[in-house]
Amino acid sequence: MKNFIFILIILSTLKGYSMSWDLTHKMTNNNSYTYSESNDDFAFELNYQPDLSLYLWTKESNKIDLQLVLQQQNSLVYADEKKGKIELALYRSLVRYSDINYEYRVGLQQLNFGQALILRPLQWFDNIDPRKENSESDGVYALLAKRYFLNNSNVWGWIILDDEELSDDYSIKNFGKQLEYGGRWQYPIKGSETAISIHHKRLDNSVYSNETKLGFDVRKEMVLGFWAETSLSLYHGNHKSDYASLLTAGADYTISLGNGIYLLTENLFMSDIKDNGYLPGKAKSTAFQLRYPISLFDSVQSLVAYDWSSEKYDIFLSYIRSYDHLTCYLNLYQNGQDDSKAIELVLETKF
Repeated sequence: MKNFIFILIILSTLKGYSMSWDLTHKMTNNNSYTYSESNDDFAFELNYQPDLSLYLWTKESNKIDLQLVLQQQNSLVYADEKKGKIELALYRSLVRYSDINYEYRVGLQQLNFGQALILRPLQWFDNIDPRKENSESDGVYALLAKRYFLNNSNVWGWIILDDEELSDDYSIKNFGKQLEYGGRWQYPIKGSETAISIHHKRLDNSVYSNETKLGFDVRKEMVLGFWAETSLSLYHGNHKSDYASLLTAGADYTISLGNGIYLLTENLFMSDIKDNGYLPGKAKSTAFQLRYPISLFDSVQSLVAYDWSSEKYDIFLSYIRSYDHLTCYLNLYQNGQDDSKAIELVLETKF
């Protein structure tokens, strides 16, 4: 029902405009075999995404455009029993007005930010998998506004409709309870990229009535690239409050050997503030990533993550081969949490 309402809102903007349009297609075939001591299974997936871009109005630097992306998923899993599934859903559906200094978006869209690449405290609204270059991500129903300044700073503001709290009650009172809101300010300071973020939402439980998140991220390029990203969560209301924080510190460097070896490391720290203080000091995870372009069409990468609490490793290896209209991914996984291993072949084409 909610998808139908948003489609109607978007399509209603088309009336009275002369349009140009562009339609692209993406098809992804994912084949994987997973083995663990308890069971093993084979999974086959075929996903199709038509991406329709409509350019509704343009005048000098001002324009209004629409993006509508559908996702049709077919999956078949062989485990203890054979299971199949076919789904059709909205992946993106948004209308955007933009000029040189402003941008406004409304609809189902991706909202992500921050400097961390693997261990991301500011992963508030997306579920991008850092191991996969072709990773899909859930979107949010939001109104997003951006203001760009001449000194390369920018301000964001958003209102999000909480997808998990959607119900059949469309009254104004209930609709207001489902709204979350926040913003972000990015400002360059002495060659660094610095930003602060805030987000607030209501909680429907007997312990806390509100959650407020505060974020800070910065990146500085020197001999190495350095960045830090932190998120402080405040749970409050109903005469009780709790706090927790996450901090990621990372660095990267490209070694000038062959075609260039890219190295990255990130460390995630966490704390329960009432026990550990406001500054995260308890190591949670450490990640290392290596990338190497073998040629113009071939590349390899690896990612190793270590969880300090469980003392287990996650290992990921990938070989990527690119053609004009086809990209092939051969991925190997070792998941320490459930002691499973997997091999995956992904074929992706765009036309």
